[in-house]
Amino acid sequence: MKRFLRNYLLLTLLLIVFVFLVSCTVCTVVIKKDFEFNLQEDDPSDECLLAIEIAEMILEEEDIDLEAYKLISSQNLIIKGESFEGPEFWYLIFKRRDLIPEKEGEMIGAGGEIFVKINLAEEDGEITGYGE
Repeated sequence: MKRFLRNYLLLTLLLIVFVFLVSCTVCTVVIKKDFEFNLQEDDPSDECLLAIEIAEMILEEEDIDLEAYKLISSQNLIIKGESFEGPEFWYLIFKRRDLIPEKEGEMIGAGGEIFVKINLAEEDGEITGYGE
């Protein structure tokens, strides 16, 4: 009986820990400013992070409050055909946080996007448009 109770308590404790870990939905990603990227061909995230860093610098130069925006899309522009530009180009979309719903099922506010195109080969980019 003692063995049963001990195993029962242990399993209950493990279940509580598991439920706690699963219910934690907070995920924080911090990109440290002013650090050098050492791009490696075998690390797919390095290019994306560099594109994000360049885009943030461009937005800051335009006096755009980065805390008011959330990155909602990053896409490497490797597209065949007439619109091919090459793997060094990235297209990023930032959206105003106050237009993004806090709860599932709520409507997303229209507009509030900033579209940024980044050229990694030149380590530069430009704002290509704004959502209305």
